[in-house]
Amino acid sequence: MLGERVRAERNRQGITRERLAEMAGVSVDVIKRVEDGMGAKIEAAYYIAVALHTPLEALLPTQKADRAARINSARLLLEELEDRAI
Repeated sequence: MLGERVRAERNRQGITRERLAEMAGVSVDVIKRVEDGMGAKIEAAYYIAVALHTPLEALLPTQKADRAARINSARLLLEELEDRAI
């Protein structure tokens, strides 16, 4: 499901696999594996979502999207706390 959504969004934006890999800071092989349904680490999925200007939750199946949303919320909270500490 992740792969189908990444491919659909990439194609909708007219981006090649090579360009998406460059934008996301991952290898073309990672993009190919994701799109072929072989999965991805959450970090790679996050970088791909950022490169596509798409919320990570929109690319993931519901259960994984819920987890990703919680991770993102925690990350944002940590960043805010770090900013206050400075």
